[in-house]
Amino acid sequence: MSADAENGGAPDEPDAGEDFALVTVGRYRSPIEAQAYRMAIEQAGLRAWVSDENMGTTFGPVIGTGLEVRARDEEAALAILERKTEPRAEAAPPPPEPSPDHGRRSPVLERLELAGVLLITTAYPIASNLVGHPGDGPTSPRRLMVSACWYAGLTVILWILLRSRQDPLSPAPLPRSLNQWMREIFVGAMLFLGLWVLSSIVGGLLRQAGVRDAPSRWALFFRQPGMAPVYSLESLLAASYEEVAFRAYLISRLGLVLGKRRAWSVVVAGALFALMHGYGPRATLTVFVDAAVGYGLVYVSSRSLPRLVVAHWLHNLAVMRSYL
Repeated sequence: MSADAENGGAPDEPDAGEDFALVTVGRYRSPIEAQAYRMAIEQAGLRAWVSDENMGTTFGPVIGTGLEVRARDEEAALAILERKTEPRAEAAPPPPEPSPDHGRRSPVLERLELAGVLLITTAYPIASNLVGHPGDGPTSPRRLMVSACWYAGLTVILWILLRSRQDPLSPAPLPRSLNQWMREIFVGAMLFLGLWVLSSIVGGLLRQAGVRDAPSRWALFFRQPGMAPVYSLESLLAASYEEVAFRAYLISRLGLVLGKRRAWSVVVAGALFALMHGYGPRATLTVFVDAAVGYGLVYVSSRSLPRLVVAHWLHNLAVMRSYL
């Protein structure tokens, strides 16, 4: 055995005095790859040579670089290369994604949340109307601004509750582009016109049927100094709150409670919306038809809140304009 072999090295050429019949045990795309496998063979105590290194550098993908060993070492070299090229153990599979039910609160907590929302959004206003003066509304622009802050805070809280759990009737994401917002505004304006006509027809039919209405003080309310601009802003926040509360939240959450009868959630939410205002019989029935047939069905079919807010706000402004 030569000194090179004893020292673990490999000469560029096989020794002339030894049996140097060579066989190719591999061909690789680049000389670097071939040299790596040569080193693996030599670390096992065999000798190996790289062939066609210059041609492999220039025409690697076509010709490749060869790896040669003595003919008597062919079997052992192939075994080394086979162990070297065995695929590594596959990485552990990623942890399974949490299911939609992961982190879901218990039904008891969900019903307690719904009961709390119903208490604030419907039970308290209805009770206040029964013991107070229905239809009066705030008595000054200052009190109206306080109620606007109240509506804004409730809207944020209800929106957070809605986003905490998604279901088939949860609101769709808000528009992200100017064109989408313009489309929602246009659809909302058309919805307002349709519902305004519907309200006029329903109100006229109820009037002919002899359904009475309570006396209204809204004319005096709107004619207070500074009331019109303040009400224009407050009514936008109020419309946003009422659509989030009575359409998005109550329709979706009541639908979960009602199960197979979830279509009734539109009717129930519309009835609560109408009773919450504390109007007279005729106005209450008119608002119920608008809420159930108009806003409720549009929400269920599109789950889009901006168009409903626009229609609701324009309706409020039109009512104010009619009294002024």
